Amino acid sequence: MQSSGTTDAETVFYSVLFDTGETYMGDLDLAAGSIRSLRQLPRPRGQTDGPISWSADGKRLLINRSSEESLGTPILHDLESGQERPLDMPD
Repeated sequence: MQSSGTTDAETVFYSVLFDTGETYMGDLDLAAGSIRSLRQLPRPRGQTDGPISWSADGKRLLINRSSEESLGTPILHDLESGQERPLDMPD
């Protein structure tokens, strides 16, 4: 487990790195020392998730998503709505 960032409200975000190409979210229960409500974020068939970064406000994830056709496309995932959109890379 590693710290992935903090917000101005002093919320700390953590990530665990696995080589599965999947992204999971859960609620960290410090008192119980466990993760609750673990759920997998959906992704299109045939694609894998790579490195992920939290936004400073903790409301979005930046996901590097790969497939056989693409080595990586940056995807912005909104945690509240579940909506995703690809980000254009600068030239």
